[in-house]
Amino acid sequence: MVSRKRMVEVGSGLRAGEWTSSAGWQETVETPVNIPACLPQIYASEMVKVAELGRGQFGSVWLARWHGVEVALKELHGANSPRSREEMLGEACTLASLRHPCVIAIYGVIIGQGSPASVLEYVEGSSLRSGLQRLAAAGPVSGRLRAAIALQVARGMEYLHSRHVVHFDLKCDNLLADLRDPHRPAVKIGDLGLSKQKARPSHA
Repeated sequence: MVSRKRMVEVGSGLRAGEWTSSAGWQETVETPVNIPACLPQIYASEMVKVAELGRGQFGSVWLARWHGVEVALKELHGANSPRSREEMLGEACTLASLRHPCVIAIYGVIIGQGSPASVLEYVEGSSLRSGLQRLAAAGPVSGRLRAAIALQVARGMEYLHSRHVVHFDLKCDNLLADLRDPHRPAVKIGDLGLSKQKARPSHA
């Protein structure tokens, strides 16, 4: 008797869902995703992944090429739940409303084609923490460079506050820094996932 192995295509008959805090499995029903008008939709077929830049609990960041331009692709992990998509779109909408040289820019989102992702401005370098650690390993970091970095972060935060946005998670890991030229550092505020829009004061 010849045994036959049954081949199952991934995603062909599997039910989507997630584990709840009470250790129960909750199925999720795929519903059409309404992409806010403020966010351009980018198709996954337009994106070419080059290298993974970092990976965390909820997602990964890739260096990618989009129509020949280097971008950062911030991709959610496999748990493609409505809540995670909602949080991603919330951060993307916040970024889309901001335009400042010291705040990371967003180009659009990828939804409905594999893992949801945001397509962001790519900063040559890494987090400010990693950049400073590399410089410190080669010698003391000058006070002039530290002041230039602090000034750019302050300008970015001043702009966020002028737009009534509170970051709530400002730290060196969430600042992208290009420190290749110590005389001309470029620092941008990123990761606005925990940011909140303050209510604008009403004028009677």
